[in-house]
Amino acid sequence: MKKLLTLITLFIIVSAQAQTITGKDLLGKWIITSVGYDDNVIDLQTGEMVFTEQTIKEAKEEGMDREDLEAEFKNLEQSYKNITLVIDADTMQMKIQDTVANSDTYKIEEKDGRQWIVGGNGARTEYTLKNNVLRLIMIRRDAVVHLYFKKE
Repeated sequence: MKKLLTLITLFIIVSAQAQTITGKDLLGKWIITSVGYDDNVIDLQTGEMVFTEQTIKEAKEEGMDREDLEAEFKNLEQSYKNITLVIDADTMQMKIQDTVANSDTYKIEEKDGRQWIVGGNGARTEYTLKNNVLRLIMIRRDAVVHLYFKKE
């Protein structure tokens, strides 16, 4: 019984530490690795694409086969390739091929158990950081976009 309580206590401590992400954890240069678009994923390193059954079904209804679908998503892939984030103590820059596309101050907020990067302009982006992979979750008018980054 004592061993079980010790294991449970250890699990709670480790879990609590794993969920606590500070702004310091985000500092550095991050390289984009993949993009998720409504649960369809493009690995920007290998070019591999994974589509949901719903996406495949909708494509078929529009007269598209997998090759057509991949060609459409290839354009999306080119839009996101070569993006980096550079995060320092109070500024975040998004670069495309080493050219600054966006630069802003930011702060980190936690609300309802979710973590947010809030830009100086008020824009809010939810994020997670697990296993050294930074995921930005952006709600667009017609889709949910997930950008996955690894630290350089």
